[in-house]
This record gives sequence, C-alpha cells and structure tokens, in this order.
Amino acid sequence: MPSLRQRRQVPRFCGFTTRHEPPPTRERCEACFLCEEAGYLAPRLFKTATGDMLFPWEDGEGYMTSWIEGEEPAGSVDDACQLGVTTRQLHAIPAQGRDLPTTTFSPPSSRRDFHRLDADPAVRAGEGYEALRDQLHAAWGGMSDLDDMPKAIVHTDVHWGNTVRTPAGDMVLIDWDDAGLGPAIQDVGYFIAHKAVLVHRGCSM
Repeated sequence: MPSLRQRRQVPRFCGFTTRHEPPPTRERCEACFLCEEAGYLAPRLFKTATGDMLFPWEDGEGYMTSWIEGEEPAGSVDDACQLGVTTRQLHAIPAQGRDLPTTTFSPPSSRRDFHRLDADPAVRAGEGYEALRDQLHAAWGGMSDLDDMPKAIVHTDVHWGNTVRTPAGDMVLIDWDDAGLGPAIQDVGYFIAHKAVLVHRGCSM
C-alpha cells in the first residue's frame, strides 16, 4: 500500500468546535493514530511546536493533517466498489484494547438532534413540516440503535464529498472529525442514504 510519506504533505486545518459532544480530547484522534499504525491510507496528524495534537481554534480545538492530493471521484459503480473496499479495510483494523472513544455521530445522537429540532417552534413552523411530523417521529422511533451489530473503527461520514482519488488511483477518506468506535454497518448505511435519499433533496454528492 502506498505510503503518504511519498506524497506532498501540506498542513490542512480541520477540527472540532463546541457543537461536538463530548468536548474534544487527544483520544478523539485515536482513530487516525490506529490508521497510521495499520498502514491504512488516510490523512496523517501533525504535532504542534509544543508536541500536542490539538490547539485552540475558533470556539473549540483543531488539529492539522496531511493534505491528500487528488480529486473527488465521479461516483461511478467502479468508484463505489473501490470505496467499499476502502471502507472494509478500515473496519478490519484491530481496535481491541485501545482507548478508542465511541463515535459522537450515531443513531442515538442523531435521534436526540431530531427531538431537539422538533421542539424548536421555528422548525415546527417550516413549510410542510407538520404534515411530515408524524412520519418523522415514527421513523426515528423505529430506528435501531445498532447496539447488537459488530463494532469497528467507523468514519461516520462516508460520501463522495469526503473522498479523494489520488493520482495513483487510491481512494482516500478525509474529514475524520467524528471517527470512533461504532457499528460497522453505519458507514454503509450513511453512504446509501446519501445516494438514495439526500440526493432527492438537492444535495450535491
């Protein structure tokens, strides 16, 4: 597998803000460390001049990663197959015995976000919302927490906008802010949701 040391590396700012729960700590970066140890192709974390991984940024903390040279895939069937292989390789990285936090983006956390938004009068006043509200409650109420599904390192935000095809042809996931331990099937489901649901809302994939 190609090494990122052979590629041009440019600091890229990304990171956490106070909207994330729990607050960011060094342990939130553990998924990236495990990827590097396993030789998995992903952005690498850079240390600051003081040797820390995190630094104050906006309303929270941030970190710097290597820049992944390349372009967003076209989204063909072959691209999807390659992305599936990349995701499977991520899920196969051993995580037992490591201080890997549970991902902050999960069915339970998303359900809490829905109920928070549903309680907002401004949201309830949105055009067409009331007509869909019962369906939304039924959908969230019937959604599994996936607690009984196999756990692995999950990216949680797998879609074409977070994917780079390098000049060498490798498929690389970027934007690891919510990565952590979670049900492996979540990454598959999120990708399918983007392709089968969100695209009909006018989202760019």
